[in-house]
Amino acid sequence: MSGRKHNNPYNRDEIKSNSMARETFYNVLGPLASNDPAKLKESQTRNIILVGKSRSGKSTLFRVLKNPLHIAENETIFSETRNAYLHPFTVETTERTDSGDKIVNYNINIIDTPGLFEQRVSGETASDNDEIKKLILKCLESEITKINCIFFVFTLQAGLNKDDVAAIKQFSALFQGAENVMSLIITRAEGWDNTFKQQKIQEVKDHPELKSIFDQVSGRIFFSGSFSNLALNKLDNKKAEDMFIDIAYMRFDILSHIFESKDAHSISNLSHYRLIDSDIISISISLKETIEKASSITGDKQLVTDRIRSLVEQLLSRQHIYIGNSEKLKELNNTVTEANNILRQLIDKK
Repeated sequence: MSGRKHNNPYNRDEIKSNSMARETFYNVLGPLASNDPAKLKESQTRNIILVGKSRSGKSTLFRVLKNPLHIAENETIFSETRNAYLHPFTVETTERTDSGDKIVNYNINIIDTPGLFEQRVSGETASDNDEIKKLILKCLESEITKINCIFFVFTLQAGLNKDDVAAIKQFSALFQGAENVMSLIITRAEGWDNTFKQQKIQEVKDHPELKSIFDQVSGRIFFSGSFSNLALNKLDNKKAEDMFIDIAYMRFDILSHIFESKDAHSISNLSHYRLIDSDIISISISLKETIEKASSITGDKQLVTDRIRSLVEQLLSRQHIYIGNSEKLKELNNTVTEANNILRQLIDKK
C-alpha cells in the first residue's frame, strides 16, 4: 500500500540500519565513556555490630578487615573505644555465578562499640548496658535500621575464664531475638593450626554455661589474627608469608560470612529499642509535669529552666528512634516545641 505515513516496524532493512547505527554508536562513544571519571558501580550493603570486653581485639579486628597487613598497636589495660563509632568502607570481591565470575562491591558499615565490663582511666565512669541504647541511637542516627551480623569478640589466650563466660552470656541476653545474625569471633588466633582452633571451638561448645549459646548461634565461631610489632621482630620472610596467609584466610572467612548474610534483623525488634521508647515516654511525662509547675513559680526560675532544657536535650538525643514513624515523631516534636515556648516565656519574665 502506497502513501503510508508510518514506517513498518518490522521492516527488515530498517531494523538492519538501526542495528548498524547502534553498533556504530557504541564503537565510537564506548571508548569515551570508559574514561568517564564517574563510573556507576552496583553494590550491596552489610551492617555489622562488634561487641566485646575491653582489650578483646574489636578495634584491631575492624582494621584487619580493612587491611590484612595491619599491625596491632601495643596493648594498654584500658579500652581504646570510648563511644559507639561507625566505620564505613567498601570491599570489591569476585564471586562465581552460573554465567561466570562476577565482580561485586559491598558497602560495609561496622559499628565498633565500647566493651562490656570496661576498665577506664582513673576518674572516668565505666560503661554499662546503657551503651547498648546509645549504640541503637547511633545506628538510627546513621540511618541504619537493619543489622546483618552481630559479632561477639573475645580472646582465649588465657583460656576461657569466668569473665569471658559472663560476657558471652550478657551478649546473648542483650541481643535476645537476634540469634540468627549473631556469631562469635575469637581474636589473637594468628599461628593457631586447624587442630588447635577446633579444640577451642570444642572448649566453648562443651562449657555447661555456654552450650545453649553455642546452639543459638548455630555453632558460628570465627577466628581472627593480626601482625604485631613484637611478632615482626621474630619473623623471617618465610614465617612472615605463612602468618600473612593465615591472617588473610581468617579475614576472608569472616568477610565471606558477611557477604552471604543477606537477611537482616530489624533494630526495632531489639529489646533495648523498646526500652528507649519507654525512656522517651518517661522523659515526656517529666517534661509536661515540669511545664505545668513552671507557671506557678514566683521566685528564681533558673532551676526550672535548667530542668526543662535538660529534658528537651534528652528527648532530642533519642528522636532518631522514631525515624519512619511520623506520628510518634510529630508527637515528640510537639512536646519539644511546647517546652521551648515555655522556656522563652520564662526567660522573658526574668
